[in-house]
Amino acid sequence: MSKVLKALALLLLVTTLVWGVTIWQWQRAPRELGNHQIVFHLVLLPAALSVLAWALYAFAGALMRHARRTNPAPAAPVDAGSQAAHDPAAATAEAERRWTHALWAAAAVAGPAGSLDELSAGLQAGELRPDVDAELIDSRGLPVFAARRPGLDADEVQAELDGLSRALAADGAGGEARDPAGMAPAEPGERCVRALALLEQPLHEALVAFAVLAEPLQPQRRRGELSAAAQAAPRFVVASETGEARPAFALARDAAARRSAAATGHPAHAVDATGTGSPAHAHAPTFAATPTAAICLLAPADWTSAERQLARLWLARRLATALPELPLSDAVLVLPCAQAEQGLQQLDQRLVNWRREGRPGLLLALAAESQIGADWVDRLEAHGLLFSGERPEGRVPGEAAVALLLSTPDWPAPAEATLPDGSEAPLRLHRPVIARRSQPAGGQRVSATALRQAATQALEAAGLAPQRPADEAASTAGADDDAPPLLLACTDLDTRPSRSGEAAQALLAALPGLDPVGDVCALGQALGDVGLPRALLAIALASRLVRERAEPAFVFTVHDPLERAALVLAPAAPAAPSNAPSNATNDAALAPRTAVTA
Repeated sequence: MSKVLKALALLLLVTTLVWGVTIWQWQRAPRELGNHQIVFHLVLLPAALSVLAWALYAFAGALMRHARRTNPAPAAPVDAGSQAAHDPAAATAEAERRWTHALWAAAAVAGPAGSLDELSAGLQAGELRPDVDAELIDSRGLPVFAARRPGLDADEVQAELDGLSRALAADGAGGEARDPAGMAPAEPGERCVRALALLEQPLHEALVAFAVLAEPLQPQRRRGELSAAAQAAPRFVVASETGEARPAFALARDAAARRSAAATGHPAHAVDATGTGSPAHAHAPTFAATPTAAICLLAPADWTSAERQLARLWLARRLATALPELPLSDAVLVLPCAQAEQGLQQLDQRLVNWRREGRPGLLLALAAESQIGADWVDRLEAHGLLFSGERPEGRVPGEAAVALLLSTPDWPAPAEATLPDGSEAPLRLHRPVIARRSQPAGGQRVSATALRQAATQALEAAGLAPQRPADEAASTAGADDDAPPLLLACTDLDTRPSRSGEAAQALLAALPGLDPVGDVCALGQALGDVGLPRALLAIALASRLVRERAEPAFVFTVHDPLERAALVLAPAAPAAPSNAPSNATNDAALAPRTAVTA
C-alpha cells in the first residue's frame, strides 16, 4: 500500500471515530449548535487529529529504523573452514565462485564510433549522442532519434548471404534456409545483414589476436608435425614487406614479434609459412588435456533459423579464410539470446565447464545487432516503447558489434610476441553476478535492491571493499587497506529516468566513493539501445579503460526491465615470485548466478 493510501485510510479512520463520538455527545445532551461548532467538530478536529497521528507514525518509524542501523541483530558466527570441511560441495561452489577468466583482446563498432578508441574518446569528450535519423519515420511522419553507423556498406554482405542461401537450396542442404512454403530460399532481413556488416571489422581485429594465441590448437603443435590435412588446406596469403607470400596469421605473429622486440630489446624471430620456424615451438607447453576452442556468435532472439544458419556459414567462411590451418568449422556456434545477460551467462558457463574438465580453452565471443530498420521502429511504436518527447521512457534505436577474445586462465601467453594492441598479459574478467528484479523497472517507484545486491556480491567476491565517504575514513581506517581502488564504471545505462535513478541508488550504496555521473561511462546515453551486444560492449570499453589506467573497473547492466548483471574487470595479476606457491583460488573472482528479488 502506498503512502497516499495509508494517509487516506488514517484520515477515514480518525474522521469516523471523531464523528461517531461527536454525534453521540450531541444526541446525549441536545442543544442548539452554531455553524462554527459544526465546522470545528466535523471538519477541523478530524483533520488536525489525522495530521497528528500521521506525524506520530512517521516519528515512530524513524526511531525504529535508527535503532536497526545502530543496533543490528547479531549474526550467528559461522566457521567457514568447518562448514567447508563438512560440505565439500559448498567448498567447491565457493572456489568456483571466485574463478576468473582471461580477457586477451576486445574490438567493437558501435553507432558513430568505428572503434573502441573512438568510442572511448567520444564518451570522454561528450561528443557521442543519438541524432535525428531522416531515414526512419514514425507513424506521424516525423523522423525518430537513432544512433546509426554512418557509411555502413552492407551490399557485399547481402550478396554473399544471397549466394550462400542459393547454394544451400541448390544442393538440397538448405531446408532451414527456405521460406515456410518451401518454394524459394529465404532472404535475410535488413537488420541481420547490417549486423553482420557491422561485425566485419571487430571480427577481423579479433582474428588477428586469435592467430597469435592459437599455437596450441595447430596440429603440428599437438602432434609434433604438420598434419596432411593442414598441409593440403588452402591458405589465405598476402604479400609481406619483403614481397613474399605469407599466411595472414603468420604475418600477424611476425608483426607482433617485431613490436615486442622493439619494446624489450630482444631479437625478433621469424615465423615461416607453416608456423614451425619460431623458437617458441621448441618450448611448446604441454597440456594434461587437449586444448579446445569455440567461436560463439550471440544472435538476437528474433532472427529466424534461416538467418542464424546463414550467419554461421558466413562466419565459418571468414574463419577458414583467415585461419586455414585450424579446423574450426565445427567450433562455430550461433546462440539465440533474448537478453544480453543471458548471453553473458552462457559464455561464462562455457569457460567454467572447460575449467572443470581441466581443458585449456580459447573462446571468441561475438555479438551483433542492428535496430536500424523501419520494421523495428514500427514494432517499438506499436508497443509504446519508441522514444519521443511524450515518451521519455522510450528507447532509441542503435546498432553495434563487439568481439571479445577470452580464455581459461591456464591458456599460455605467446612466448615471443605481444598481441596486436601491444598488451602482453590478459586482463582478469571476474565471473558475472546475474540478478532478477521482482517487478519490471519503469514504474513510479525506483527500486535498486536487485542491482545493489548484485553489485555488492560482485565487489566482495572480487576482493574490492566498498569505498567509504571521507567522513567515514577515520572509523574504517585499517579495514581492507590492501583492496585495490575502483574509480570507474561502465554500463549500458541510457536516458530513461527510471534506469538513472536505479543506477544512482545502487552505486551510492555499493560504491559511495564513486561519482555516479563523472566516473560512469553510460553507453546507452551515447549509443541508444544497441540490443544484444550491450553487455559485451560495456566489457570491451572497460577493458580499454583498465589498460589505460591500470585500475579495476565495475561493469553492470540496467537496460532490461528485469535482468541485472554485475562484474569486475581487473588488470593482469602481478607475476608471483618463482619460489612462491601458486594459489589457483586467489586468482579469481566473482560471482555465481544468484537470483535476487527487488
